[in-house]
Amino acid sequence: MNLFARLPFVRVQRQAQYAPKVGWEYITPKTPQSIRNVPLNRVLLARLREYLSQHPNAHDADALLWPGRKRGGTGKTRGALDWSAQFNHDNLYRKHFLPALAALHIPSVRWHDLRHFYASACPSADLPIERVAKFMGHADIATMYKHYLHLFNDDLTDDMDRLAAVASRPALARIG
Repeated sequence: MNLFARLPFVRVQRQAQYAPKVGWEYITPKTPQSIRNVPLNRVLLARLREYLSQHPNAHDADALLWPGRKRGGTGKTRGALDWSAQFNHDNLYRKHFLPALAALHIPSVRWHDLRHFYASACPSADLPIERVAKFMGHADIATMYKHYLHLFNDDLTDDMDRLAAVASRPALARIG
């Protein structure tokens, strides 16, 4: 993550994958194109900078971004934040994410659904499909066309207006 680059970004170079009887593993993405920089918008950038300003290990590039919890103990030490422990994905999902969705009257979704939301939000902001494919880590835009083309703006009005402007130029009008 580079929050101070000219265009701040998150570097995607690992992916979390759940394996039964093993738990969450962090693995290399499927393809070299899946390793990428994803730009951050200003709102998220401000919130990340604020969060990191209070992070106890903010200057350690290898530090975990979110804390886990201490296991065992009693009283105040039971379940205390532990910045050296990996956070529990399942606990976060069940105890925080799902209740937040319920409070917002949003049906429960999977983590992966957030990726699909991002891919859907980009075209509604008129981002070009080629850029979105790059942000998503697709090797080519064919995957974007296959799964998300219906979301991209297909209003041909501007295209037809530009074509009409060319066709109505004086030099072309005399040809007819």
